[in-house]
Amino acid sequence: MAFTHACFISYCHAQGYLMKRFVDELKEQLKSELDTYFDDCVYIDEDRLQPGFKFNEALGKALCQSACMILIYVPKYDEHSYCVRELRAMELLEARRKNLLAGKLPKEFGMIIPIVLREGVGVPEKIKSKIHYSDFTRYTTATTTIRDNPQYADQIKDIAKYIHGVAVAFRDLDPCQGCNEFLIPPLEEGAPATTEAPPPPFPNRDI
Repeated sequence: MAFTHACFISYCHAQGYLMKRFVDELKEQLKSELDTYFDDCVYIDEDRLQPGFKFNEALGKALCQSACMILIYVPKYDEHSYCVRELRAMELLEARRKNLLAGKLPKEFGMIIPIVLREGVGVPEKIKSKIHYSDFTRYTTATTTIRDNPQYADQIKDIAKYIHGVAVAFRDLDPCQGCNEFLIPPLEEGAPATTEAPPPPFPNRDI
């Protein structure tokens, strides 16, 4: 494929068991499903699960070389500057790549796939309207693993299939041109993750 990675997982630093377990299970199940499509599956920065995590600008290259971004949404996602910057970076890449496709795919076709672990007072519109998103809000440390839960496993299977569709769309193109120099953009203090109007909802939201 034209991409180095099938997907890049964007998530918040956490110290509690719930988030760590979820990230680990999601990564392994994604790898398992994506392995049927790709040789190099998932990029994830393991360091951010550790105390004292500092944002690494080198992640820009990895994000640029990924077909899609999996966004693990919890209410504090917007409070972490590195998460907001990663989302903004993928929005920029997504816009560039849609121009590269020149109308070969529907306008609402997207490359940011939110997985909602906790919604708090509600899932922000910039997350809900990006593309179909997966609801994992019922996941707890008392539930079966993602691998052993048919509902969750089916959602991951459909996400893997969707990511493969994105990669196939770029098979004869060069979506990674300039990735060696791509930097995740800084955000002005207090600036929202995006200033663009959200695209219409994906026609097949429930994956």
